[in-house]
Amino acid sequence: MEKNVETELKLLFGKKELKALLELPLVAKKTAKGSHKSLKLVNAYYDTRDLILRQAGIAYRIRQTGKAFEQTVKMSKRAAGGLTSRGEYTVPVKGWHPALDKFNGSGLPLDLEGLLGGALLEKLFSVRVRRDVRLLQVTKETVVEMAIDEGHILAGKKKDTINEVELELKEGRIGDLLAFTAQIAQHIPFFTESRSKYVRGLTLLGKMDPAAQAWKPFGPDGKNSYAGAVKGQIYQYGTRILEEQNAFRESHIEEEADRIFLPSFRMILRNLFWVRTMFDRAHGLAMNLRTVTEPLEKLHTLKELRAAWRKLYKSVGSLAGSDKLTDLVDKDIARTADKIRGQVRDGAYTAVLFSVYAALEQGSWNAGEYLQLDQMLQLSAERTLEELHQRLVEQSRKEGPAAADGKKGKEGKGKARKDDAARAEEKLLARFLEQAAPLMGHLGEIADMVKIEALTKDGRKKLARLAGSLEGSMARARLLQYTAAQLGSVKDAVTAREAGLLCGWLLAASQEDRRKQVKYFRKWAAEVRLPEKAGNMPPRTVPEKA
Repeated sequence: MEKNVETELKLLFGKKELKALLELPLVAKKTAKGSHKSLKLVNAYYDTRDLILRQAGIAYRIRQTGKAFEQTVKMSKRAAGGLTSRGEYTVPVKGWHPALDKFNGSGLPLDLEGLLGGALLEKLFSVRVRRDVRLLQVTKETVVEMAIDEGHILAGKKKDTINEVELELKEGRIGDLLAFTAQIAQHIPFFTESRSKYVRGLTLLGKMDPAAQAWKPFGPDGKNSYAGAVKGQIYQYGTRILEEQNAFRESHIEEEADRIFLPSFRMILRNLFWVRTMFDRAHGLAMNLRTVTEPLEKLHTLKELRAAWRKLYKSVGSLAGSDKLTDLVDKDIARTADKIRGQVRDGAYTAVLFSVYAALEQGSWNAGEYLQLDQMLQLSAERTLEELHQRLVEQSRKEGPAAADGKKGKEGKGKARKDDAARAEEKLLARFLEQAAPLMGHLGEIADMVKIEALTKDGRKKLARLAGSLEGSMARARLLQYTAAQLGSVKDAVTAREAGLLCGWLLAASQEDRRKQVKYFRKWAAEVRLPEKAGNMPPRTVPEKA
C-alpha cells in the first residue's frame, strides 16, 4: 500500500446489525490476537476564517488520545462507492496549539505556512468518539483495521451523532478489502457513509456549498486506459446509488425508485457490456445486477403502462369503461415499490455493488493497462457490427427471401414474385432486429462517440435513429407483454375489456414501429462497410440501397 495514503470505507449499521457483525465468524476468526482495544478520542478541526485550507482541499485536525496529542493533515480525497483514498500526514504536537512547522520533513508536499500567508488558524468544531478497534487478517497479504466509532460532532450549539464502522486498509490490496466487505454484505445489511467527519462538521456550521455537494456525472477521458476509465465510471455510478439509498430509506418515495436508481444501474450495465470480451467477469456481474434490478425495471414498465393507458383512456372516454385498469396497475406499482424498499432495507444493492467493486479489482483485464478507452470502444463497436452482420447472415440462410420466393414461384411471376420477396425480406429483417435489438441499442449509444471506420458520418446518424426507434419499440413490447399477462388473470369483464383495448393499441403501434425499423435498417445497412474475412464473414444479404 502506498505510504502516507489512507484508504478506508465508512459503513453504517443498526445496533442489532452491529452486534451481529461482531459475532460474525467472518470477523471473529480473522481478528488478530491482542489487537482489540478501546480508545477515547477528542478531535478539533482548524482553518482560517475564510477557509483557506478547505479551498486548497486540506483538512487539518489535532487529536488527543489519553495524554498524547498529534496533528494531522489530510489531502483531497478520491471517493468511490464508499471507499475513500487520500494523503495523510501525522506528526506529534504539544496540546491544542497548531504547530505547522512540525510537518517539515514529514513528506507533506506543500508549505502550509506559505499557503496561509500569515492568516491565523481558529477552531471550527470538535469531534468526540469512543473507538472500539481491532485488526483483521482478511487474507495472507491484507490487514484491515476495523474501528467502531460512537460519539458526536459538536459545532457551537449544533450536534450530529456518529455511529459508524471504519474499515481501513493497513497492508495489502484494495481488492481484498472490497471482497471482504462484499462477504459481510452477504450476511448483514449495511449502508455507506461517503462524508467524512470533517465534511459533516462543516455542514453543521453551514460552511458547505450545496452546489459543491451536488452530484455531477463526469465523462471518461478517452486517452486513459480503458480498465481505469471503466472502473471510474462504475465506481462513480455505484457511489451515486449508495448515497441515494441512504436518503431513500428515510423517506416515503418508493414509487420514485426507478427514477432514482435505474439510470445509474443502467450506466453500470452499459460499461460492463462494452468490456464483455475484455474483462473476464463482465457477463456474470451483469447477470447478478439484472437479477437485483428486475423490480426496478418492472416498476418503470408499470409507470409507463399507466401513462400510456391514461393517454388512451382520455382519447376513447366512456367507450373504454369505468377505468378499472388504472386501479389494477396502481396496486401492482405499490407491491413492486414495497419489494424495492425491502431490497434497500436488506442491503441488496450494497451487496451486489461491493461484489462488482471486488471483481473489478481482482478480475483479469485483457490489455487493460495498455489499451486506451477510445481504442477499446472502437474495437468493441466494430466487433458488435460484425456480430450484427453475422446474425443477419445466419438468419438469411434459414429464412431468406429466396426460400420464400421459391415457395410462391409457381403462382406467378413479375410483380407478384417481387412483392413476395419484399415481404419475405421484411420478415427476415424484423426477426433479425428483434434478436439483435440489445446490440443495436448499445451501438447507438456510441454512434457519435467514436469514429468507427465501418460507418460514414451519415451512417452514424441513421444508426442513431434506428437505435432510438428500437428503444421505443422495446418499451412498448414490455408494456404489451405485461398487459397480455394481465388478461389471463383478470376476472372482471370491464378490466379485461380495457386491457384488451390497450393491447390492441400497443400491438398496432408495435407493428408501425417494426415497419419503420425495417426502413431505417435498410438505409443504415447501405452505409456499413465491414471488412470481409475469408471463411468467417459471408457476403452480405442486405441490399446496398433502400
